[in-house]
Amino acid sequence: DCVIRSEKGEYKEIQVKTRTPSNEHGARVFAVHGFKERKNYFIICHFIGTPDYWVLPSRIFEKHAVVNKRGFTRLTMTETKQFELRRYQNNFDLLKK
Repeated sequence: DCVIRSEKGEYKEIQVKTRTPSNEHGARVFAVHGFKERKNYFIICHFIGTPDYWVLPSRIFEKHAVVNKRGFTRLTMTETKQFELRRYQNNFDLLKK
């Protein structure tokens, strides 16, 4: 979705994924088509209407996600997963490094 330059002059690629929170399982899934992990690639996951964002380095997104038959890498953001990934919650400082 965007590319930014860090304070050190390095570029970061960012893809923002938003979902409307609900009790339905599909509403908690953040999917990226053709995903490829790389050092400067981040996925930002956000539930619309909430103040929280998860700033996930692509290696972390990949570690917690699964790939389906259609080539989508999917992260299901359950309450347990949100707790596991709390270190990345609203951690925009990761983009400054």
